[in-house]
Amino acid sequence: MAAGECNWLSRRSFSSVLCWLLLQMHIGGSWAFNLDLSNAVTHQGQAGSMFGFTVLQYSDRGRLSLLVGAPEAQTNQENVVRGGAVFKCSITQAGVCEEVVFDAKGHNAAFNTMTNQLEPYDDKSNQWFGATMTSSVAEDGIVAVCAPRYVYFSPNFQKREPTGTCYVATKSLQSFAEYSPCRSSAGSSGYHQQGSCQGGFSASISRDGSRFFMGAPGTWYWQGQVHSQSLSETADLLNTVEGPPSHDDSYLGYSTAVGEFTGDRQDDIAVGMPRGYNLTGAVILFDGQLRNLLNLSGEEMGSYFGYAVSVGDINGDKLDDLVVGAPLFTNFSSNDNSIERGRVYVFYQKSSHQFSRADVMTGEFNRGRLGMSVAAVGDLNLDGYGDIAAGAPYGGEEGSGMVYIFMGGRGGVITKAAQAIAARQLGPALSTFGWSLSGGIDMDGNQYPDVVVGAYKSDQAVVLRSRPVVVVTALLDMPTTVNLEQQGNCILKNGTRVNCFVLNTFVQYTGINVPDNLAIEVETILDSGSAAPRAFFQKQEGVSRMNVTYELGKNQQRNNSQYIYIPNSFRDKLNPIKMEARYRILDETVLSRPRREAITPILDQLNSTMVSKSIRIGNKCGPDNVCYPALRLSAGESTGMKEYVLGRSEPLTIEVQVSNEGEDSFETMFYLHLPLGVDYVKMQQTGGTQNVAVTCTHRGGSRQPTTASLQGSENVVMCDIGNPFSTGQKARFTLFLAPIVSQLSLDNTLNFTATVNSSNPERLPSRNRQVLFRLPLFAEAQLSLTGASIPPAVRYCIDCKTPSKFADESQVGPEVKHVFQIYNKGPSTMETGQVRIIWPSYTRDRMPLLYLLEEPYVEGNARCQKVPVNLADVVIQRNSTMEQQKSRVIATGSTMTVQPLAGPTSSSTGQAVGAGSARRQRQASALTMADFIDDVFDQPAIDRPKRAELLTNSDTARIDWLDPQKACGASDCTIITCDIGRLMEREHVVITLRSRLWEDSLRKLQFGDLSISSRAIVQVQTLTQGIRPRSHQYASEVVSLLMVMTSR
Repeated sequence: MAAGECNWLSRRSFSSVLCWLLLQMHIGGSWAFNLDLSNAVTHQGQAGSMFGFTVLQYSDRGRLSLLVGAPEAQTNQENVVRGGAVFKCSITQAGVCEEVVFDAKGHNAAFNTMTNQLEPYDDKSNQWFGATMTSSVAEDGIVAVCAPRYVYFSPNFQKREPTGTCYVATKSLQSFAEYSPCRSSAGSSGYHQQGSCQGGFSASISRDGSRFFMGAPGTWYWQGQVHSQSLSETADLLNTVEGPPSHDDSYLGYSTAVGEFTGDRQDDIAVGMPRGYNLTGAVILFDGQLRNLLNLSGEEMGSYFGYAVSVGDINGDKLDDLVVGAPLFTNFSSNDNSIERGRVYVFYQKSSHQFSRADVMTGEFNRGRLGMSVAAVGDLNLDGYGDIAAGAPYGGEEGSGMVYIFMGGRGGVITKAAQAIAARQLGPALSTFGWSLSGGIDMDGNQYPDVVVGAYKSDQAVVLRSRPVVVVTALLDMPTTVNLEQQGNCILKNGTRVNCFVLNTFVQYTGINVPDNLAIEVETILDSGSAAPRAFFQKQEGVSRMNVTYELGKNQQRNNSQYIYIPNSFRDKLNPIKMEARYRILDETVLSRPRREAITPILDQLNSTMVSKSIRIGNKCGPDNVCYPALRLSAGESTGMKEYVLGRSEPLTIEVQVSNEGEDSFETMFYLHLPLGVDYVKMQQTGGTQNVAVTCTHRGGSRQPTTASLQGSENVVMCDIGNPFSTGQKARFTLFLAPIVSQLSLDNTLNFTATVNSSNPERLPSRNRQVLFRLPLFAEAQLSLTGASIPPAVRYCIDCKTPSKFADESQVGPEVKHVFQIYNKGPSTMETGQVRIIWPSYTRDRMPLLYLLEEPYVEGNARCQKVPVNLADVVIQRNSTMEQQKSRVIATGSTMTVQPLAGPTSSSTGQAVGAGSARRQRQASALTMADFIDDVFDQPAIDRPKRAELLTNSDTARIDWLDPQKACGASDCTIITCDIGRLMEREHVVITLRSRLWEDSLRKLQFGDLSISSRAIVQVQTLTQGIRPRSHQYASEVVSLLMVMTSR
């Protein structure tokens, strides 16, 4: 929702005469799949009412309808101007809609003691009621509708604030309850609190209908907020809390979607924050208690990542995946000067409840803004995987809008759209088609989910129903070879003897809710792709194409047999003759349909709608008609690749050469048996004899399901060479492979077995046709260690009097924080590591220097061992401890970017040098570490290291590791040991130590200006899956504090 328009089988036979080709097809073009456009139902709303701004499929105990929001509709509410409305519309009859009255009253009024009159205390005019709609998954009729621009007055009637409000309807849209959590504090809140929260800008209801989630992006200087309201207990209201000033203008709550992200079977919530994370945008995941779980950030500043979110199981693993829209994404590297094409991201939830890589779909039109609406619309084609709809309301050739359908699959979403629907296909008047979307419910009873699309600028909403998908099983049966040297077995009309064979075509169909009878037309093409055909039908001499119509009953198989002849004289006797059969449903000959089904079925266009098979021509086999090839094989890893490092982005490549020094070889096959966990990517021919074609397929591996025919753990690449592979020919090609770390059976070596054979008897021994080779397997993680002192310099008073007893920690001296970040540059995952921090606690005479106040604060997968802190039992200032500030960080969701914690900046005598000033209505005590880093490093966080030193073979770092006290120098140091857990590539751990500079020691020592340093050393211990590094890897960093002497 936005605040306006400016803000989308072949069974291989080695010796048999017959070869069966089995093709399973979910049976026109890839841009017109199973949403039916010809029977679309379009509803037209009041002109200028923004009818279609939101759409919602509504199911109330099996009674199905469509709810449409019109946020500028004029209603019968007294004195309310264009307050907005919701309409309930038919799913089958265009224009049949009626208003659902959630609130019949005009402005609410109360007695004003200042004027002694009854006056309105709110304003419902232009409140945009219907701009947000949501419902629970359960078919119990729970619907929430919001008015984010609703205005509430202060108690003295002088202040007016857009707090927003929502209504929740139950009991079949007959019972209504209002929720406006920001309104309770209106009158004294203001935009710096909750006065401008615009509650209901987004909304979601838990799947069981128990809780109502409301986004309020205008709270706290537009940081944004999320509220969670129990629908059974009014007092049960939860909400997120205010974050640091760096989170201002982030718009948390811009979008919301309910999902399950922890494995506890309790509903969680995904919340869009499109201006967060330095304007790159983010989606923040909370559990049901609004505790931060995980954050996902965008990739481009200003893309509005998180503008729209949706949740669904896209890859069929029973885990909720996340769909995120970034409608202002622009590819600045493109050369077409286009902007705001938009992008949609799909993040996949893993069994660990983390989220893996994102698949992306980028818009195709300049300013089309793909991703302004996204919806997980259920399984549109009933293939077992959830599908996605994404809107580009300004896309299309005329800019009137596009909706794209992306199909899910076992490996994730198919990023090429299965269907692209332009507004012009449905009517010339449609505009902003794709602004809103709703799906996931079968609205016409054919078992396939349907989709509803809103187009608010033209005041329209469109119901698109899904067509049943026909699954065709097709078989081709014919000989694998034909020997032209044998006497022909057929006679043509002119008396010529030619070679003939029988081509059998078998067809049957099935599918969910498909008609009991269908007419399927099969077009058979002989020697397809050839300009001069070499095969013809005997019944129609000289004809190489024929259409046959099969009138079939569901699950009934039909067969057609044709005699095919090959003429005696033609030029090309080397290349195989390809027979092809193409299929289509004849819509006009559908014999019967289910009673409620008014739309025709369709073949699944995600897969091929044709089947083919080739017959090879036998030749050069001598008088005995038996060829004896002499195949030789060489295979191994590509030049220069002597090992493979886990996690590297470059593919693993295998170079293969096959040669034939004997007679023609038929059905020549190359096999490369892969280790488990290694997948096949592609094949590329790199040389060899011209016209020797190589085609490769993969059987087994992680990307294909295991079946009985795969014989358990089989993982093999199979390449068909030549057909025939003639005397003296060579084939050179490279195989590209991709190891999957989590699935590898690690023994530090990848073992490969390569073989080549044919259906012919061989003259050379088998050792010439088999190669065994291995590739060492290693892991490597490069660590970057960076640090900063906050502040980098302090002043201390050399002649000030030290109190006899410290009232609190501020009298000890200036506060000093040292922050260390350990970052894994990859490519491999580090499983375990350790950090040792050498901290200058005392002088050699045990005079305190940097006095540790509390245990180290750790962000990330690490834990520090306890060390002695605050031994003098100094009183710790309230709200200054790291633990108290920790809850603030969690509540605002800053785990993806290091957001340093707040703390005091000065003492009674000591003062930080170069500290930033507070802004707006903030007090100086609320300054964060980020404020200091802005001054010192001119950047808002320490994600980008200012310098890094990788000391893999450094004797200095290793000596410091083994004898840290010696590395301490003239100080008496505290050694702090922190154990790091799993750290994947591009992940980091941050360790913060808070202390006070003990000024009294400096006065006694009578030092001038000086600096004091802490040192951190990190060691990689074990890498991914327990592999130890090839050599000890260390990284170190020194953080220094400059102390400037002053006097009274």
